[in-house]
Amino acid sequence: APDAAALVRRVAVDGRDPDEAAAAELTAARDRLDPASGVNVQLVWLDAGDDPGRLLVVVHHLVVDGVSWRVLLPDLVAAWAGADLEPAGTPFRDWARRLPAEAAARTGELPLWKGILDGPDVPLGARPLDPARDTRGTARSFTVELDAATTRAVLTTVPAAIHGRPTDVLLTGLARAVAAWRGDASPVLVDLEGHGREDLFPGVDLSRTVGWFTSKYPVRLDASADLRETKERLRAIPDNGIGFGLLRHLDEAAGAELAALPVPKIVFNYLGRMETGDGDWAVASVAGGADDAMPLGHALAIDAIVPAAFGELSVTWTWADGVLTEADVRVLAAAWFTALRDLAAAGDAGHTPSDFPLVALDRADVAELDRTFPDLADVWPLAPMQQGLYFHALLDASATDVYTGQLVLDFDGDVDVEALRDAAFELPARHPALRTAFTQTVSGEPVQAVLAMPPCDELWREVAADESELPALMAAERTRRFDLTRPPFLRFTLVRLGERRHRLLLTFHHIVLDGWSMPSLAGELLALYTGQRPPRAPDYRDYLAWLARQDRAEGDTAWRRALGGLAAGTLVAPGAPDAPPGLPEKIRVPLGPELSGAVTATARRFGVTANTVVQAAWGLLLARLLGRDDVVFGATVSGRPMELCGVDRMVGLFINTLPVRVRLDAAEPAAALLSRLQGEQAELLPYHHHGLGDLHRLAGLPALFDTMTVFENYPLDPSLLGAEIGAGTRLAGVDLLDATHYPLTLDAVPGDGLQLRLGYRTDVFDRPTAERIAAQLVGLVRALAERPDAPVGTLGLTGGDAGALRETFAALAAQAPSA
Repeated sequence: APDAAALVRRVAVDGRDPDEAAAAELTAARDRLDPASGVNVQLVWLDAGDDPGRLLVVVHHLVVDGVSWRVLLPDLVAAWAGADLEPAGTPFRDWARRLPAEAAARTGELPLWKGILDGPDVPLGARPLDPARDTRGTARSFTVELDAATTRAVLTTVPAAIHGRPTDVLLTGLARAVAAWRGDASPVLVDLEGHGREDLFPGVDLSRTVGWFTSKYPVRLDASADLRETKERLRAIPDNGIGFGLLRHLDEAAGAELAALPVPKIVFNYLGRMETGDGDWAVASVAGGADDAMPLGHALAIDAIVPAAFGELSVTWTWADGVLTEADVRVLAAAWFTALRDLAAAGDAGHTPSDFPLVALDRADVAELDRTFPDLADVWPLAPMQQGLYFHALLDASATDVYTGQLVLDFDGDVDVEALRDAAFELPARHPALRTAFTQTVSGEPVQAVLAMPPCDELWREVAADESELPALMAAERTRRFDLTRPPFLRFTLVRLGERRHRLLLTFHHIVLDGWSMPSLAGELLALYTGQRPPRAPDYRDYLAWLARQDRAEGDTAWRRALGGLAAGTLVAPGAPDAPPGLPEKIRVPLGPELSGAVTATARRFGVTANTVVQAAWGLLLARLLGRDDVVFGATVSGRPMELCGVDRMVGLFINTLPVRVRLDAAEPAAALLSRLQGEQAELLPYHHHGLGDLHRLAGLPALFDTMTVFENYPLDPSLLGAEIGAGTRLAGVDLLDATHYPLTLDAVPGDGLQLRLGYRTDVFDRPTAERIAAQLVGLVRALAERPDAPVGTLGLTGGDAGALRETFAALAAQAPSA
């Protein structure tokens, strides 16, 4: 390593012209750079005695780029002050060593780059570039400034209006200026320089890495394009063009093809805003240099920078003398500034399809979304379960929406109503998934539009009631429909039951929240109520992006195998309408300590879960009621992929309802059925993200089931119940109410003892029938738990009502399917 002390010099310049002294020492410092010997840096202190001096910091371009200066200069100031420096980022060497493999992985981009370069390009100037004549030493240049008002517009307000970047505006103006200057509206081929610090590799952080990362890639600009068209053209280039340089220089075959194609005659580089600082460490000037014999790479180079925040855009134009004249370039420079002023005044605004990469939209879709939702922030696809719930919500806008759930929190003590209300209003602001509106594109594809902050006029209300009025009040909240185009889809009702008793009803639509989200959301609400600021959970968007990356073919194969040979779906009430007339009712059946213990012991003995025991019992029940040995029912899965960071804290709809197939072998022991069922379900675990509609297609059936099971093992912190929530307030009770549109839904709720809740649609079953179904189910759970060695053929319905139940189900099954 070179001697650091040898890289620093002090030169007395008192009595000399400061600018002349700086220029002379700058030239001398450049001459001392010797990359081959590891001498890449020179620092020269121009000591002016009692007057302010200057420090020249000279670094070879091989080891530094524009972004590096934003690291080096603050570190230099901090080191001079004796402060500790922040850790450096990923070493440049580590980054460079990964690039050859990355180049090989990007050969699919080759047609893109060939298409950009292999098009028409109008000649620029009087003759082609000659590397023998056109060198750095013979080049000419001048610098001009754009007025501060236009600079502010083209760098801030105009790109913000189109949700773009300053380069979108600068390049749109440049394309128009070049077309006007040369009198030809053909596309303009430009080399564009970028910072090159792309997010390519997991765990790599280049934010504080010093090195030359600059990328350069060609773009073809349309002079007739508006701002948003130019933005879309630039966004279509993967990873800001880094692949071009990788293929051109690190892949032999691709490099040879690209080298044979024309190269742009113009290069453009926008360096951004350079903070000049103030006081003793203010940046006086920024300059570069090169060997005079170095051939020019382009006939015209345009370098733009803003020396200070919102100052004037400073543009240096460098050209090959003899190819262009100064008069030519000044006319072009003036035309560009004119085009930028026109763009600043034009008022173009709105999103473009590239703003929403998770969905396939065209400009008509985006324009309609912008018109409908003026505060549009993002557009997401629907998760599989969301698609199903959206369909059900559209079936009958006047019917009860059974997918409206309710979280119930009971408080004892002195509730700070204002603090609780403020906490409630913070939840939509903290979770984009709670700010989505559900709509359709022009072609009818459902999407969810994420709003910056929707109106929350109906988010909170307060009422007084007594215990006798509570059931009706709670039911009224659950039957009041949400308009899925007007978020947020949750509302709070604080019920004052007495001087020191309150019940908080959090009514929500399942399309944005599932049961597994509720403990996180409730915990966050209570933390905010007590003045804490819990960390924000990762966005639901991360899950939707994960979903889009999954290999559908592999999952299709697994599900096709699981459903293979299934002759028909298992429908207990095919004639029941899809939209129930009201909320289903539920029968609660605690299994008691003895049977709950037996279920747990049997599950542990045979290495299965209590959920598997319940599912096997439900499958047996359906088989015995319908007289079949191959049945299917739905089961709710959490749908949260463990490989997705922070998924346990995310708020949104992750659950999915998927088919569980139970095939019965009369001679098989019950324990073997349990093991086989759990094994079959475990094989499907990686594919829990498949949508039910896709599974219907794979099975070749219009419907697979109309009953379902839910095992409610929500991650609720039991310590919250009964805990002090703020001064003088105690959380006295928690409950979660929800339902489905299916004729029968079985909820299994673990706890001190296993509790079964049988939900039934009152337009399909009366309560006595539902009670008999529940009783038969408990009998089958007992048989599995207490007689695991018994052959499956010996486990059936019991009691005198078994025949009547079979007749009831036979009559329902004989009904024609609903339209």
